[in-house]
Amino acid sequence: MAHQRKYNLFTRLLPFILLCVVTAGMSQTKKDSLLNELKKDIHDTLRVELLSKLIIAETDNTIWPKYNEELKNICEKNLVHHTSGRLHDAYLKLLGDALNNFGYLANEHGNNAQALKYYHESLKIDTKQGNKKGMAYAYNNMGEVYQNVGNIPKAIECIRKAQALNESIDHKAGIATSLNNLGALYRVQGDTALALKYYERCLKIHYEIKDKYSVARTSNNIGQIFMLRGKHETAMQYFDTCYKYSKESNDKEGIAAAVTNMAKCYQSQGNFKRAEELLLEGLSLRKEQRNKSSVANSLTGLARLYLETKQISKALSYGIESLELSKQIGYPNRIKDASMLLYQIYKYTNKPVQALEMHELYMQMNDSLTNEEARKASITNNLKYEFDKKLLADSLKALNEKNLTEAKLAGQEAKLNQGRTVRFALFGGLVIVLLFSGFLFNRVRVIRRQKEIIEKSEKHAKEQRRLVEEKQNEILGSIRYARRIQNSLLPKDNYIQKILDRLK
Repeated sequence: MAHQRKYNLFTRLLPFILLCVVTAGMSQTKKDSLLNELKKDIHDTLRVELLSKLIIAETDNTIWPKYNEELKNICEKNLVHHTSGRLHDAYLKLLGDALNNFGYLANEHGNNAQALKYYHESLKIDTKQGNKKGMAYAYNNMGEVYQNVGNIPKAIECIRKAQALNESIDHKAGIATSLNNLGALYRVQGDTALALKYYERCLKIHYEIKDKYSVARTSNNIGQIFMLRGKHETAMQYFDTCYKYSKESNDKEGIAAAVTNMAKCYQSQGNFKRAEELLLEGLSLRKEQRNKSSVANSLTGLARLYLETKQISKALSYGIESLELSKQIGYPNRIKDASMLLYQIYKYTNKPVQALEMHELYMQMNDSLTNEEARKASITNNLKYEFDKKLLADSLKALNEKNLTEAKLAGQEAKLNQGRTVRFALFGGLVIVLLFSGFLFNRVRVIRRQKEIIEKSEKHAKEQRRLVEEKQNEILGSIRYARRIQNSLLPKDNYIQKILDRLK
């Protein structure tokens, strides 16, 4: 079943620097660059961005959890100071992501109760914020936990909820995950035809969105279906695809799954040496990732190989170890496989009491996975899902028709409003023209009066100038006349000179 760590996607806030989507195949150089930035004294908004990128990019389950822990602590610290607003919402959303990631880790380690606790806390935050994508992630992951513990009806319910949420927002990656998880449920119940149908629909979407990591995981699941049907050549093609894409994205668990299933194909072909090499390689990788469920699967695979090659002591040792680990994590599917194997070993070694005990345990686990209640729940959920889907489609159709009618009415109303607007504009324009005409007419009258006044003033000024000129001429004439009289009365200059000469 496909399990999801939440890949954060946010819009940029100011001044809050948020996250961008980063592929899992980030280069080591880029990771080192992010780690160097993380060592600096930077603001929390930048620190959560770096941490989130590292969590997304890092596929090693022994490394990314420490980044997730720091992310969780920063968010909790800042939520104390930011009790509302955009920063509060952003930090709360990041906290939900961190909790979901811790749920993923708890599930990988077989701690089902702790995983469900984290997923419920994450779901609560996402529901409060109306984050449908986050809610779908939580439901998908909860569905896997419920499947692992054998609660098939609850698993189907959660996965269907996730599927409905993803389809409501057209989240293709989420839809694919739900299809993959449904395929896993039907495979466990023995319905390989329906399981393959869901897997193939899932794989098609993963190729469309170019998600190499998920292409690898789903290809591995399809390969297992063909292996169950005895079509090992076809199965190997899918396992090769899984191995190739897992290598490209540095997904160690994907690599381990591919080589483990390849080993089963080699084993069925009688190539026991190559099968043993691949099984041991897969076990080593899974122990490194601390994935208890996968480790149990590898142990069972090795025990089955050693039983077939008559290495009974090794088969018994690996079988017992697998059963103990499976009981520890409480996964019925793993317990079923290990108990069946031990039943075969005890039967082969002529230990009827232990063989009977293992067979009874196998039947108990098998019933819990394939009982009538689970099948009824599966059918009921399918019918309910299809009914809800049809109801939603009918509702959307009715809503579209209503919107279309409202749009037509709105169009007619808009035309009427447009006509009224045009009439108002014409009337308004006419009033403006009349007012402007009145203004122009008044200005013309004023200008005419001013012109008449100016013309009268100019005429008066000319008359005054004429009078001044006449008076001036009269005065000049009088002066000239007086001067002539004066000159006639006064003695001549030469006479005066003669008198002066005598006096000397």
